Amino acid sequence: MDAKAIRSWILYDCAITPFATIILVIIMPLFFKQEAAYTLSPVESTAYWGDINWMAAALIVLFAPALGAIADAIDCKKTFLKIFTYIGVVACVFMFTIERGDWILAFILVVIASTAYSGANIFYDAFLNDICKAEYRDKISLQGYAWGYPTGGLFLILGLLLLNFHNSFGLSKISAAHIIFVSVGVCWFSLSLPLFRHVNQKEPSKRYSAFLTKRQLAIAGWKKVFKTIRKLNKYPEVLKFLVSFWFYSDGISTITVMAASYAAELGINEQHIILSVLIIQFLALPFTLLFGKIASSKSSKLCLICSLFIYLLIVFLGFFMKTALDFYILAFLISLVLGSSQAISRSIFSRIIPKKQTTEFFSLFGLTSKFGAILGPFILARIGLLTGETRYGIAALAIFFIIGIIILFKVNEEKAYLESKQ
Repeated sequence: MDAKAIRSWILYDCAITPFATIILVIIMPLFFKQEAAYTLSPVESTAYWGDINWMAAALIVLFAPALGAIADAIDCKKTFLKIFTYIGVVACVFMFTIERGDWILAFILVVIASTAYSGANIFYDAFLNDICKAEYRDKISLQGYAWGYPTGGLFLILGLLLLNFHNSFGLSKISAAHIIFVSVGVCWFSLSLPLFRHVNQKEPSKRYSAFLTKRQLAIAGWKKVFKTIRKLNKYPEVLKFLVSFWFYSDGISTITVMAASYAAELGINEQHIILSVLIIQFLALPFTLLFGKIASSKSSKLCLICSLFIYLLIVFLGFFMKTALDFYILAFLISLVLGSSQAISRSIFSRIIPKKQTTEFFSLFGLTSKFGAILGPFILARIGLLTGETRYGIAALAIFFIIGIIILFKVNEEKAYLESKQ
């Protein structure tokens, strides 16, 4: 294995984790609610934040199949990773233009940045098969998630200091937030450069002719999605895993992006919310590594199922959450399973798919994740607007985890691995 390529691949997770932490999870959701959308009611601003997330997911669902087909045809997986990275970076930098009451501008920029982040992740994940053999993927996938958390935590600490002591720096609170958003873009760009230099696609696909136009390739990409879905009849265990992943990843992503906005709606102080997310960032590192060791010595699937039961507990407690102490308890539980559930899912999938079709299947994996991420925030937003209580939308997330766990129990990893060799 190429150690430099592996380190560069892991470093990209450090590049994008601050975006997830600052823009999707904590500071931007609070900025959106308190500044950009201050003219809206608390329930409305929470609902619109949910709309941002499902719309971004819907956009990447539309583009991912076409881009995967083009990448397969002309060996440009890295090119698309660069394009999405640069779009996300520019969107972050332009967030300095968002002023008080500019919720529509904030809405548009976050949708663009979140779409770019998700698109980049599809091609980033697909490089896992290029940098290491199957037996090392659990470990390296977990390390990618694990080492990203301190970077996100560091950004959160600096952001918290800047927001709390903005007067000492001669800044308004809005200007301090602008600096944080721009710094996220700078981090994303600078830490992605080693991957662009040292990681390469090893096995370009020949399933599409490079002489086709981009439009023809895009159409072929969607056709390939449906062909791949039909092909899943040959890989029933992969199909079961994808359906399970569709449901439980929907619940996970909704909890991740809506937690801060929901807590703010309940009246929990901003400092408690930020500190809770900071706890998640630093506890997630050791817990992710711990789950990685357990997954290596025991069953990856069993570890994943245990993490999903913890998410069910999080949903139950979230419904009854009222105080800052409740939110701290939820933060601790989330830190137990946030990185491990995602990393183990990625590594299991990498082992059970056909090895010469990794980009295609990882596009489907990303598509499944993002298609699922449409439903959770949409349901939560609609239930919140209809009932005036976002907590009922939180309760509805339990069904995603219950269905995901039931199906996951039926996935046979050994059989799936054998099917991938056919």
